[in-house]
Amino acid sequence: MTRARDRFPILVAVAVLAAVGSCKVKKPKPEGLTGGAQAGTTRGPGATVDEQPAPPIDLVVWPALPRSAEEAEALVQKRTVRPSATTEGELTAETIVRAAEAAGWESLLAGEQDVVERLQAGMDRAEREGRDAYVLWGTTHDSGGQVAAFRRLVGPGGLRGLTLVVAEQFMADGGWGGVAADEQAGDDADLDAFVLRGDRDAFAALSARHRSSDHAAWKFGYEDEVLELPVTARATQVRFAGCNMPKATQALTAQPPLGDDRLLLRLRELHCLLALSRWASPRRVAMLWGRDHIRADGFMRFLPAEAEVLAIDVFGFRHGELTTEAELATRLVVLSPVLIPLDGAGHAFALLLPDGVMGGDVDRAGDDVAATDGGGSGLRVACSVAGRMTIAGREFHVGPEDVDLPLDPDRYAFAVEAGGLRFLGALELREGTRIGLRFDPVERYVNWVEEPYGSK
Repeated sequence: MTRARDRFPILVAVAVLAAVGSCKVKKPKPEGLTGGAQAGTTRGPGATVDEQPAPPIDLVVWPALPRSAEEAEALVQKRTVRPSATTEGELTAETIVRAAEAAGWESLLAGEQDVVERLQAGMDRAEREGRDAYVLWGTTHDSGGQVAAFRRLVGPGGLRGLTLVVAEQFMADGGWGGVAADEQAGDDADLDAFVLRGDRDAFAALSARHRSSDHAAWKFGYEDEVLELPVTARATQVRFAGCNMPKATQALTAQPPLGDDRLLLRLRELHCLLALSRWASPRRVAMLWGRDHIRADGFMRFLPAEAEVLAIDVFGFRHGELTTEAELATRLVVLSPVLIPLDGAGHAFALLLPDGVMGGDVDRAGDDVAATDGGGSGLRVACSVAGRMTIAGREFHVGPEDVDLPLDPDRYAFAVEAGGLRFLGALELREGTRIGLRFDPVERYVNWVEEPYGSK
């Protein structure tokens, strides 16, 4: 077998954990999940999307563009409808681990499919109640992997029933008072031409403009990941829109990009909200943002109080010794996406993605193993040093000797604590199959074998 780096370029997870014995165990269902990714499906792969262009920008009354800090501050405060005072600082490895401990490692959610279902449940709840729903995907601009994870979230295997996918990396047309149309023209026309009709010239124009307007994507080599977003929207037949304020409009505000009062950030967020307001409610929107924009004092301050807002701080696919990911890697081995609640209301989360820093080496074998006719399923677990494993609501000790655990076929999150590290992951157990797991915390390594249940 070849030892390979296991990298899931994706979504969300943490470990559902607690305690285990020798009897057969059935997985407890997480609370708050409804019917999985299929629930509430109103739009998605195979659906027929309206091929009309985006609603005209003048369906919404836009204010005059602020031309001073005083005017900008007044407009931001006037349009703020949610509490925006925040004591939030930058999320650190320590605050993330403390949040996981406060929630209880045994209650955390792990595995891509279960994480998607958690987000889906929030959106479906809002739809049943006739409310708007927003998933705010907060990234760092040095990580193309976090953009790729968003693309998976809104792709064919991700969220269902979306009415709109939005990305900060593209410009939205504006309708600001006192500004000429050519000074606030964005990417709307070309996005519509490509997503609705597959116009290759429009895609080429988008690509050229993106190169000049998104320095971070060029610098860190993930331009293609951004440009794949409208391609994914075309494949899933979901409308796609830009969100950012055009550069020429930004210049007219006379606000520094990163001034102490961050007013230009707030004006860009308000621009995005006004541009989106022309789309009919209730909206089901997934939005790709930089992390600063998903705070309480960011974009969500302008959203209606009744809207469902799920804010996801995404971590992974960053390099360097001083990153949060590098510090988390001294405590965790992330084998599957891990979702950590950051508030008691279930509206803010940290998402840890398995990558080359936080992740581990997983050597898999037996993917095509045939199930036995006799049925049954379970795990066989060992670890190079003494530790403990939690899965399906129970806990047991592990060590160099194999431990067998019968389990019903299902998806499971698990955690193994050994050698000063905590392995977090998810697995899917099929009828007639046993999964053998051998952990080595020194090497951050897992040997993973799927074989017929009952084999020696």
